[in-house]
Amino acid sequence: MAGRPRMPAQLHTPTHSFSEAPIQTPDSTAAGKASAQERREREQFEFTKRLTDQKFNIALYPDPLLPRQLTQEQHFPAGVTTEMEAYLQNVAARVKGMAVEKE
Repeated sequence: MAGRPRMPAQLHTPTHSFSEAPIQTPDSTAAGKASAQERREREQFEFTKRLTDQKFNIALYPDPLLPRQLTQEQHFPAGVTTEMEAYLQNVAARVKGMAVEKE
């Protein structure tokens, strides 16, 4: 058994191997690549669609780079009035004036 050469299960002949293989022309391989590219693009589109919010509309939000038109009260923290803001501005101006006089 060890001295006997192995015999292939089926003899290989050129006509046998060519008859089973599909015939490929340059056009068919290019079409296969194009379809693979289209498939990848379609998969990427579907993946992107799942990651994004389909109901989001950028037109509903203001431009973040433009200055906002808010009233003075909207800029103040809760409980701060315009009179309190004027008083604090006056105190800050006096403190700055003292600092300038000492120098």
